[in-house]
Amino acid sequence: MTHLDIQQYSKLPITEKSLQQAHIQDTFGHIPFVKQRQWAQPDMSYSLKEGNELLAFFHIVLRNIEVDGTCIPVAGLSNLITPEQHRGKGHANALLTQGFSAIFSQLNAQHSLLLCKDELIPFYQQLNWYIINTQVVFMQKQGTEYYHSNTLMLSAGAPLNPTNIDLKGLPW
Repeated sequence: MTHLDIQQYSKLPITEKSLQQAHIQDTFGHIPFVKQRQWAQPDMSYSLKEGNELLAFFHIVLRNIEVDGTCIPVAGLSNLITPEQHRGKGHANALLTQGFSAIFSQLNAQHSLLLCKDELIPFYQQLNWYIINTQVVFMQKQGTEYYHSNTLMLSAGAPLNPTNIDLKGLPW
């Protein structure tokens, strides 16, 4: 039987953190955009497990961002990964559905934001994520950068349609 495991990222056991980091490196480590940037440390880790077996996981960065000049709290989604041996079984779908039900009810965030690869947009859209055509600004060591690709949001209530978003820090 599967269960949702929610933990503060800073309190994850080192073995679990190492396993997640290895999956992140295998999944995203070869992508130039990822390799060339600094990324925010997650605040939360959401995992779908069967016993102690990791079926899928994602991270959340909790942050107040600026949306069209207004500061709002968001749950930034990063690193949604299903280990290869568990792919195609609906684990990521189940994890996102269960995880965001908990996020929107327990955390001070009514919206989530995701920077997304083209080929994953249909997967997220089937789970009520929506594309926002906006300028996204984030910080790096050398200063401000602009994200010029897919930005998706998930909202607990009415969707947003912003023209400008400032992540107010490192991307996730």
